[in-house]
Order: sequence, then C-alpha cells, then structure tokens
Amino acid sequence: MNASHLLSADILRRAMAGDPKSEDPAPPEDGADAGWTAVGYLLGGMIVWGGAGWLVDRWLDLSFPAGLLVGLIGGGAAGVYLIVKRLGA
Repeated sequence: MNASHLLSADILRRAMAGDPKSEDPAPPEDGADAGWTAVGYLLGGMIVWGGAGWLVDRWLDLSFPAGLLVGLIGGGAAGVYLIVKRLGA
C-alpha cells in the first residue's frame, strides 16, 4: 500500500468514528460577515430552488407557476434553516 492510500483511509476512519480532529471548525462570524452569510443563504436557496421549480413548470407545461412558488418558499425555508444552523440565530 502506498502512503496516499493510508492517509485517505485514516481520514475516512476518523470521519466515520465521529472524531472531531477530522474537521476544522469554522471560525465564528460576527457583524457584517454574518449578515452577508445570511443574505447569501436566503438568496441562494430561493434562486436555486425557485429555478428548479420554474424548470418543472416548463417541463410540465403548467399555466400557473406552482412549481416556481413552491421552489421559492422551499428555498426560503431552507435558507432560514441554514442560517439558524450555521449562525445560531
């Protein structure tokens, strides 16, 4: 076995065992950084899931944009969840 294979096996073993050494904790955010992170999560979720809903609407040839609305609401909810999980707000 080569050294790179052993190294990746050790990383995988620590990750599966729940060893905190396998992950570097994110530094705490404050002020403007936390605000921009929150805005990014909200906009990103709404754009990605709203876009997916719009594509579903186009694919199903719906006259009412139900997929877009569901995607926007779901993306906003996912963004809020990530904000609470990441920032603890």
